[in-house]
Amino acid sequence: MSITGIVGLKPGYEEAIKQAPGAHLQLQFMLKKEDGSIKPDNKAYIFRNDKENLSNDNNVYPVNGELLVPNNTLGFIMFGIQSEHKDYNEILSLMKGFNPNQPPTGIEHGAVHCSEIIAPEFFTFAVLLNGSLFMNGVESRYHHLYDSINFDLSEDQTNIKIKSIHLTESLYKITDPTEKYNKYLARAFIENDKYLARAFIENDK
Repeated sequence: MSITGIVGLKPGYEEAIKQAPGAHLQLQFMLKKEDGSIKPDNKAYIFRNDKENLSNDNNVYPVNGELLVPNNTLGFIMFGIQSEHKDYNEILSLMKGFNPNQPPTGIEHGAVHCSEIIAPEFFTFAVLLNGSLFMNGVESRYHHLYDSINFDLSEDQTNIKIKSIHLTESLYKITDPTEKYNKYLARAFIENDKYLARAFIENDK
């Protein structure tokens, strides 16, 4: 885990991620310049899940309305954050923010209500203009999240726009914290067994 608390965050993405807190996807156009060089656009456009339809819509939508695709676009770099939560109530509460007037929960039993904290995951991958993954474009992480791009014509029918990006999972993922902890624990035991096996072989030589 990185010092930011985001698992797998790659160097160079920190500032972009800081500017868009919470679960999101950022899209950066890869453009062919007049001199023939291929360079990323100087902007990254933010996409988010529809908060009114989190439970059954894995699409993410541009937050600033329709996103026109420049004519010199060759592909896209996509990156962002997927957060994990124990239920949708936790997600909705997070989206509302902290309410100082909210009454305490369980106070009559001397209890404190605490939500499970699961570290968010960083993802990044490259996509060609035809909508297919470009595995050699960047060092991918969690590219299994990507499914397709929903293109359409602009309102004046003169440009291509991106209506949404379809993902295989919501960026607000529901996870059983106990199950995830057990997986981490099992992985740790496996790695420890491998280490002990290597050490035994070395000592036996």
